[in-house]
Amino acid sequence: MPPPIINEEVKTMSTSTLFDTLRQEKGIASDAALARELEVSQCVISQARKKGEISDGMILRVHEYLGMPVVEIRQLLAQSASRQYHDTAAPV
Repeated sequence: MPPPIINEEVKTMSTSTLFDTLRQEKGIASDAALARELEVSQCVISQARKKGEISDGMILRVHEYLGMPVVEIRQLLAQSASRQYHDTAAPV
């Protein structure tokens, strides 16, 4: 059985959801302010949103900033991607 097809939009949504959740939970007004809080350049946040990929280093920064276990961060990303995949999947 072939692996499920996950499109680029799904990956982008999961990464964007993580950043949006961080901003909302901490009352951060912009991606630039989020980047300052995480001590990365704004370009890192923008590229992660655009590519839909988040590096292990960024996951560790989020972990350090929020105190959230890495496993929970990865679960948030996976749940978001799964939810987006099911929302955008064509009916059978």
